[in-house]
Amino acid sequence: MPLALYRNITDHSAFAIWRITEETDSLLLCLPESERNGALAKHDKGRSEYAASRLLTGILCQRSGLTYCGIKKDDCDKPHLIGDMAHISISHSHPYAAAMIHMKMSCGIDIERPKEKIHRIAHKFVNVEEEKWVSEKLENLTLVWSAKETLYKIYGRKKLAFKEDMMVIPSGNKAGESLVGSVNSENSEKKYNLGIERIEDFIITFLES
Repeated sequence: MPLALYRNITDHSAFAIWRITEETDSLLLCLPESERNGALAKHDKGRSEYAASRLLTGILCQRSGLTYCGIKKDDCDKPHLIGDMAHISISHSHPYAAAMIHMKMSCGIDIERPKEKIHRIAHKFVNVEEEKWVSEKLENLTLVWSAKETLYKIYGRKKLAFKEDMMVIPSGNKAGESLVGSVNSENSEKKYNLGIERIEDFIITFLES
């Protein structure tokens, strides 16, 4: 299993990245039989990402002293561990799968490869305040998109608008090191420190604190 990256974020949280090199059937055979059916309706790449993200979650559980019994999703498509109250988040962008675990609070992780086509949809998720530092740069746009995906996963419920309900700003002097994200919903604002990691030409954002 090609574990590309493992990081302890805090005493209560960690994330890991896996580079998918295995054949899809080989990955699926590593899953408990009860989880294999969840991949049947997906295309080949989707099946490999499905399997890798769950195997990776199993590794995080093992290193956290937990027994992995599988993943279930709630009505908002948020993943949860079966039989344990620890929080998880998963993401994938071929050939990488990403997973995060947090023992105490809802968490989020996202992995993205910067692509020029993001310029075409920037107006849908970048607000006026973010435009001040993004400057239409491909990496900055990708950072905002990825960070808002991470915030959406932390929030864990639907009806959250990427442009109107979320804000992402650089933390400190350099946008490429860390971000502060905020979610405005249900008449309240919650702020989160978001970490940034890079692997090859992929960008990873995750809940730092």
